[in-house]
Amino acid sequence: MESSDGAVHGFATRDETYDTLNMLLWNYSATPAHARVKIEGAADNLMVHPLVMDAAGPSDDENARLRPLAPARLGDFSKRGVDLEPWGMAFFSLEKR
Repeated sequence: MESSDGAVHGFATRDETYDTLNMLLWNYSATPAHARVKIEGAADNLMVHPLVMDAAGPSDDENARLRPLAPARLGDFSKRGVDLEPWGMAFFSLEKR
């Protein structure tokens, strides 16, 4: 993974059993960041299912802090990207349709 912002880090994995790609990004900074996701060699028609964690949420319950975003095709999602709040994280599951 490459990032043009030194505070944005992440990694990606491939699940052979379910034939999915999974990616986790996090913003290790007190400043918000915007990330655009580009996966070299991946088809633009993969469906992205994003979950964003609210790092500043009022609860310690991770289930209350996870916010699903609308699924989108990778090509469309790559154009709009995702906002990462300070100390925020985002998880993406990508699958064939």
